[in-house]
Amino acid sequence: MCRMLIYKGMGREDGILLSDLIVNPKHSIIQQSYHCLERNESEGGVPSQINADGFGVGWYSHGVLENRFIPVDASKRQRRNTSKARLADSPASTVLPPGKETIPPLSLEPLGTLPLSRSEEKLPSLSLDVPWRKADVGLSVKKRRRSLLNGDEGFEDVWTSPEKGEDSAAKDAKGRSTHRYTETPGVFTSITPAWNNRNLFRLSEKIRSPLVFAHVRAASLGSPAAETNCHPFAYEGFLFMHNGMVGEFNSLKKRLVSFLSEEAFLSIQGNTDSEYCFALVLTELQKIHPNLSSSYFSTMELQRAVHRAIQRLQTWALEMKSSRGEDVPLSLLNFALTNGSSVVTSRFVSSPNHPAASLYFTTGTRWEATSDSSENGNYMMRQLDRRDRVVIVASERLSIHEDWIEIPVNHMLSVSEDLNVLLTPITL
Repeated sequence: MCRMLIYKGMGREDGILLSDLIVNPKHSIIQQSYHCLERNESEGGVPSQINADGFGVGWYSHGVLENRFIPVDASKRQRRNTSKARLADSPASTVLPPGKETIPPLSLEPLGTLPLSRSEEKLPSLSLDVPWRKADVGLSVKKRRRSLLNGDEGFEDVWTSPEKGEDSAAKDAKGRSTHRYTETPGVFTSITPAWNNRNLFRLSEKIRSPLVFAHVRAASLGSPAAETNCHPFAYEGFLFMHNGMVGEFNSLKKRLVSFLSEEAFLSIQGNTDSEYCFALVLTELQKIHPNLSSSYFSTMELQRAVHRAIQRLQTWALEMKSSRGEDVPLSLLNFALTNGSSVVTSRFVSSPNHPAASLYFTTGTRWEATSDSSENGNYMMRQLDRRDRVVIVASERLSIHEDWIEIPVNHMLSVSEDLNVLLTPITL
């Protein structure tokens, strides 16, 4: 059993310093690594308050980028402008139609004392317009253009739809582009206890993000402490975390592996039941859009993949029970999944006679310290207007204020890109 934390802001301006999530609050996730309050079980005699088998933090810099412009360094821009001015003043230069240019004669000056003769060489014509190239970005076509004649010193990336033509990008019902580039997240993991890792404290003071996943791990019996087993797990633009366990996982493992897609199976680096659950979710996503690296998944599609993964795990457990004549093994499946824009979490327990792992959420305008937080670490969710701009989901409440809502047992919480929050039941 573990503890996890998710922060989702509306946009880039709603990013938060990691220290205000994982370090400074009175009941931060670092404090939960040595003094959590709502774990219901212990592992191998280790007190249930301890989550010391590693930690991990994942974050996105900007979420989903619709258009990217990669600027050129200012010094390079100055050098190129100087070169163009020299070309224009050179009598050997030839002015050609836009898109083509003939490189002027190349002069070789003497090098040191070596008697090099002056030579002239005419190079082939250089076309400055890079032809259209299809990029592996779903239905979009990426036009990359580099122009030195008109003074544009950078790369321009234009996203267009083959069906709608060169100048028209596909839009959804709300007028937003459906062709998107999703960045891969940054991830920092370690097998040291979170409270004893200096680098975690240092980095948390420097990294700001609108979407953060954080996790402290309490390993199950027989699961080694290794960085490959630390959450969050990342693949392409996705992050995944799990708090809980898959009952009788070793008995289900062969069935699960046989169901996985080749890409999802090859993505597995460790040996935890959690990472195999992530591979199962990736397989379900591929049934919706086969190309995980370039397809954009909506909130409902992410929710459907997580829901189907839980259903399959329970179906296999029931089949194993009927074949053995045994009770259904206990599974606690608190999942968290994001693609960089939407977030889906679940709170699920397979037995009605066993408590589910805790999970809460809070929404508001801004998560910030109160006036006296410098001494006692008090934080709270501010509600400055009627529109929510921040959602936090956590295994345990980070503050003492009564602004946290418990997610119902066997329900999913989905947070869309526009920060619409939806609770839906998990049906089997």
